[in-house]
Amino acid sequence: MDNEKVYSMKFSKVYSCLVNKVVRKGRTKAEADKVICWLTGYDESGLQMQLDRDVDYRTFFEQAPHINDRAEEITGTVCGIRVETIADPLMRHIRQLDKLIDDLAKGKPMYRVLPTDPADYPVYEFDAVLIQNGDMNAGYVEIPFDVQKTFGKGRVAVHATFDDVPYDGQIVRMGTPCHIIGVRKDIREKIGKDFGDTIHVTVREK
Repeated sequence: MDNEKVYSMKFSKVYSCLVNKVVRKGRTKAEADKVICWLTGYDESGLQMQLDRDVDYRTFFEQAPHINDRAEEITGTVCGIRVETIADPLMRHIRQLDKLIDDLAKGKPMYRVLPTDPADYPVYEFDAVLIQNGDMNAGYVEIPFDVQKTFGKGRVAVHATFDDVPYDGQIVRMGTPCHIIGVRKDIREKIGKDFGDTIHVTVREK
């Protein structure tokens, strides 16, 4: 599509498409609004004002209070084009928004959609019973929440702790009823726990 045709589209029409795209995938209008406001600097009232004024897409971006300083960290492909290689600033911002909405629709958690420092990723804490893996001298704990919904994927590399002892591993599903993370023998020895004991677990995505 010609750039000028994109710029002249009514923002209200584009907005409806963006919201519908994420809602069809189980996300919310509020999440779409958060992404739009993060990129453009509008607050909720400012966003609604531009919708009410029925401005075109060019005007919506040109009147944006402040394009986020971390917008240039948005990378990837939209419509077969690398977002970070688009020379025209206005089109680059439009495609940056498209990429954020695409990632939201794909089920990624918000901290993966918006550029976020890994140290600020959320930490999930729970207590769990050490379970023996069959007859082997190997153990694991079950993850007590919906991993696919929380992380947007079924296999997750994480920084974990078991009773404050650090461990880098993966949350997986290995023929078990739910997702699990393994607890190595040396860690069990270090924390003085064995199968059947309860341990405190934290996990944070890498």
